[in-house]
Amino acid sequence: MSDIHPNRYEKSPDERSIYKRYEDLRKERDALQAQVAELKASAVVPDERGTNEYGLDVGYFRKLFNRELNSLRRFRPDELARVLARAARTADASVLQENEFQVGPVVPVATEEMLNEGVRALITGLKAFPENYEQVVSNIWEDMAASLEQEQKS
Repeated sequence: MSDIHPNRYEKSPDERSIYKRYEDLRKERDALQAQVAELKASAVVPDERGTNEYGLDVGYFRKLFNRELNSLRRFRPDELARVLARAARTADASVLQENEFQVGPVVPVATEEMLNEGVRALITGLKAFPENYEQVVSNIWEDMAASLEQEQKS
């Protein structure tokens, strides 16, 4: 009976150690995959339709950037500048009038407040001097020019 071979399914201590390590790694992998699945399921996908709380058309800009910047590797600097300048103008054209973006003299853009102030001044002037329309308008223009010069000096 000395020829009896050990059971070939019985593992040596080294094989048992390797198998245990394999099982531990498999369980760890399964746990990590479950965590990833849970995180994906609980992830909040940003709503990129319509406008955001500031009035920006999020859907438009997402599509624009996906379309235009998808081939960014092939853009020349001037092409990228044009794409971004158009996007900036669409988002808020008045920002491009800020000093930071000016090369030459700053050209003021009328704001809603400035326009409302001009309309109030015109109404007040015409009530006080209804027969002198041209003089009222001239005075308003002079006041606006003076305030503009004052802003540019400061």
